[in-house]
Amino acid sequence: MAEKGDYNPLPLSFPLLKKYSTDNIKIEDRGLARYICLEPKLFLGAPHANKPFGKSKIFIVERLINNVMRTEHYTGKKMKAYKVVESAFDIIAKKTKKNPIQVLIDAIQNAAPKEEVTRLHFGGISV
Repeated sequence: MAEKGDYNPLPLSFPLLKKYSTDNIKIEDRGLARYICLEPKLFLGAPHANKPFGKSKIFIVERLINNVMRTEHYTGKKMKAYKVVESAFDIIAKKTKKNPIQVLIDAIQNAAPKEEVTRLHFGGISV
């Protein structure tokens, strides 16, 4: 039987954070690197509320789980959303033999708008 002092209500981290390492993750897009946090932390509610760009300091997997929680079946059910993301990461790891967090980062980079300079020609005028 556990003593009263042995009880820890919050685990240090979820098993998903221990399963996949973030050490060798590469972010190619330097514009996105500021907004993608790769430091696994304890899920702590909303420390970013009312702060400009506060979400950029939240672990990217937690942001994914929070976005899954917005849909109709998972509204407010964080553990259910966590299990969905964990099973999706397991499938990705099994099929691609890559780190699923790196696959997530690559998908974010492919979906992000590109910062490029484009020349426009209207008639004979260059803009």
